[in-house]
Amino acid sequence: YFDTNSYANSSFGQFCASPFVNNQVIPMADSNLGVIFQHQFHEQWYAMLGGNFTSCPQNASPLKHTDGKNFNILAELAWVHDSGAVKLTPFMARINELPDGEERKNLHTVAGIALNVEQQLGGSPWKAFCRAGWSAVQWSGGFVCSQPLQHLGVCEEGEANQFGIALAVTRPDDGSMAEGRSRSKKEVVMECHYNISVTPWFLIQPSLLWISNPAGRDDTGNASVFRLQTILTF
Repeated sequence: YFDTNSYANSSFGQFCASPFVNNQVIPMADSNLGVIFQHQFHEQWYAMLGGNFTSCPQNASPLKHTDGKNFNILAELAWVHDSGAVKLTPFMARINELPDGEERKNLHTVAGIALNVEQQLGGSPWKAFCRAGWSAVQWSGGFVCSQPLQHLGVCEEGEANQFGIALAVTRPDDGSMAEGRSRSKKEVVMECHYNISVTPWFLIQPSLLWISNPAGRDDTGNASVFRLQTILTF
């Protein structure tokens, strides 16, 4: 995987909002043919290079969409240590065909770079992460605290109990905006959640999500979303 993050790379039991699961600046692949090369230079260093087609729509065979009209190329150089990780991900993508199969008027090529940093602060219950990317511009970061009430001396907690809070700011690139839409407005997303382990195999996660300027549009109001997720592990 490119751009994986221990504290924000899964919507199951961690942050639910898309900017925290993956860096949305990077053109990730889904249901498409691709290839990836990996090499580990050292115990703490590795590099990856991958490329794939991106024209395949949902529920269609990727074998029929290999004309190369849409593709992306990604690389990643990473330093990983017990105390954390730093990952640098440059990328390039070409978008010449819209999802409905219509050709774009102009060839749209995007290139950029993303940075992913995560740190575990020794024996502290606090973990921190940060992602940043340029092409479209996005920054996200947050903190996760394990067993917060127990560390405050309020009560005993299960090992899976966790409090998290994160903030993301996104300014989309021109090619992703509908015609006539300005990209001057930035989307701001804030999320906080608390994991409650009822049993070692059953987890309840209430979360609160607040979004300013959804999709970067100035003609929509702010949104607040409350979610209640349950995770059963067996």
